[in-house]
Amino acid sequence: MIDIWEWFKDKELEYEDQKDKARLAMARSFFSALDLQETNPRAMIAKLRQVRARAKLLGEPWWGFLSEVWLAQAYSCYIGDLREALRQALHCVHESRKLVLREHPWRLAAHNILLGCYVDIDVLGYAAAIRETLYELDREIPAGPNAHRYVMLGYQRRSLIEQGKLRQAEKNALHVLDLLDEDDNDDNSFYLLSPLHHLCWLCFKTKDWERVRAFAIEAEATARTRDTSEADIAVSQIWQATAERQAGDAARAKRLFRKAHERMKPLQAVPGDNYFDAVVAFHELGEDLDLAERAREQQLKVLEGKGQVGLQCDVRIKRCELLARLGRLARRDLDCARKALAPLKAPKAYEKRIRQLEKLMERAAPKASRSS
Repeated sequence: MIDIWEWFKDKELEYEDQKDKARLAMARSFFSALDLQETNPRAMIAKLRQVRARAKLLGEPWWGFLSEVWLAQAYSCYIGDLREALRQALHCVHESRKLVLREHPWRLAAHNILLGCYVDIDVLGYAAAIRETLYELDREIPAGPNAHRYVMLGYQRRSLIEQGKLRQAEKNALHVLDLLDEDDNDDNSFYLLSPLHHLCWLCFKTKDWERVRAFAIEAEATARTRDTSEADIAVSQIWQATAERQAGDAARAKRLFRKAHERMKPLQAVPGDNYFDAVVAFHELGEDLDLAERAREQQLKVLEGKGQVGLQCDVRIKRCELLARLGRLARRDLDCARKALAPLKAPKAYEKRIRQLEKLMERAAPKASRSS
């Protein structure tokens, strides 16, 4: 299998040697588009469309397909528009079946992005499609360390977390770290970030604070070696701040959190759920439930209209849980959470959580009336 990153470098050198100015300009335009993924993803999409058009004019279907795959990636990861990402990913998977693209190094990436769309849109509703896609990818991706396998395992891990299978998710993350230890390709160090951040959250859930700190420090060190990882640095710093807060160093915890917050400000890429989960964990540990609830409210605004219906339902319910702890849960909050279930293919698990909150609110009502 051709390495997905080496192909870039080889092509650029080839065009330089041949003094092919048109193709060299196309390649460099593509590289410059990737530099915008955090700071200006809309401009990134515009550049990718220009590369796609130039590839068509030059009769370069491989570059055209590469641009299509990265458009799907941009919509999914940096704009957060899962409806458009799903449409684009399905188009890429269809295109990937063409004979001319059979050996394309990014062909499997199209299938991985489609897997990610299923996970991010409605992990329970798309359970069958997720299982089928994982099965097909596992068969086709070579065993051992490689970028396609890291991405596939990352989406599998997110699926496990959403289903509450936390031990399996941790096992998955540690397996990826083991694979990366065997990997001789330094460019693949980027793939450390997702399992390390998931391990921070998983260890937070089990109150394993030393591991939270250790994984967060390693994640920040890794992110600092990359050119477009400002958000990853911020998430790492928030997890370190959470560990410091638990250890009793409130001043250092607040400094780290403030630095992370400032780092996120200039970024136009949509913050991921890993960022909001870290922020909420920090505030919950400090018993700042108002700030935790505010973070979930902000996350809902980010998710509005983006097609991430499963995550949106999950966040609405988590916000209701915080409101219940604050003694401010109202019927309208639960009604909004229940209304959000409408687009889901499999709403049962979410409905169960809402009913539990309703029972909690009903039990709290008599106590409130007696105290008044």
